[in-house]
Amino acid sequence: MKLLTVCTVMLAALAVAMPAFATCTTPEFLLDLNGFDYTFPVPGGDFAAPNNYYEAVGEIVAVNPLYITTTGGNEYTFYVLSDFLATADTVFNFGIFSYQPNSFVGIYEDAGTAFDYGTSPQNATTPGSFVDGTLILGGIMPDMVVTVDLNTLNGSIQGSVVWSSGSQLGNLPANTSTQFSVIGTDAFGVPAGYVWDIDGEANLCPLTTGTEETTWGDIKKLFNE
Repeated sequence: MKLLTVCTVMLAALAVAMPAFATCTTPEFLLDLNGFDYTFPVPGGDFAAPNNYYEAVGEIVAVNPLYITTTGGNEYTFYVLSDFLATADTVFNFGIFSYQPNSFVGIYEDAGTAFDYGTSPQNATTPGSFVDGTLILGGIMPDMVVTVDLNTLNGSIQGSVVWSSGSQLGNLPANTSTQFSVIGTDAFGVPAGYVWDIDGEANLCPLTTGTEETTWGDIKKLFNE
């Protein structure tokens, strides 16, 4: 198992408030994804290193055809690039890393070369081979949070994406954001230099002015799904 250096820089604060995410009472499926993630330039899942980025790349494996048009034979990929770390805390056996306010999420379509993870990212093909197509959706996730179970060293990535660019931006309904939720596990087959095998989805949510506090039950449920 990879040694994630998450304990050395985090604050030991048991009474910290959980991050608040936009309320989404009627989510609508947008896309499903899987891939791998890493930290850069300090590798190995050092989420708390100064000036370190969280990044993720992978494949879009399913979409809602009402909102994303696909062409047979083309590949569809994603790239997540965090902002710098804003806060790092521990609550019970969880490490909570907030990357705000300008984390980027991009969805790409490519009819040319196949993507390639390689090893020890960033490298010659990551993220390059995942972003060398047409940007179909691009946006900012201002509330991105990585949560790490300090017992298992598995994790989750959550946030709300506001799309602002891309060739298919006009397909999305107005007045919505996108709830981004991913689980990361140190599964067999993770390429050298990556942290987690990630799997998750993005769901459209009507924009609201309210927020709701994420509970520890919600966090623990993510890791048990």
